[in-house]
Amino acid sequence: MNWVRSNTAASRGGGRDGFTLLEVMIAVAVIAIAMVAVLGSQARSLGRAGQTSFDYLAPLLAANKLGELRAGLVPAAAGEGDFAPDRADFRWRLQVGEAFAPGREPVPGLSARVQRVEVLVTRSGTPYSYRLVSYEGKR
Repeated sequence: MNWVRSNTAASRGGGRDGFTLLEVMIAVAVIAIAMVAVLGSQARSLGRAGQTSFDYLAPLLAANKLGELRAGLVPAAAGEGDFAPDRADFRWRLQVGEAFAPGREPVPGLSARVQRVEVLVTRSGTPYSYRLVSYEGKR
């Protein structure tokens, strides 16, 4: 038999055909740090999307409720409820009172003709709220 000896680095044991455990651990750590940054950014983005959705819808819903009051579809009295069935997670509260500027004396005779209407819109499970104040002539 003829045995041939190879003089390559791999046959001498000095070659590297893979990664060491330390290199693999460093690579995993770098990937983990990058994933934490990406997931944190994603969570903040979802939170802002919820707030943006509220900031868009709440003024529309409040104006709609005020329009219902002006059209006589809801009584000009304090009340509350939700916007079911379309927006059941949004709630409204209507307050009707004397017309005056906050921190000032009521104007004589004004409250007989004008009333202050406040519509507060909130969303269940969130800290967000939107307040619409209008001064309406009494009917």
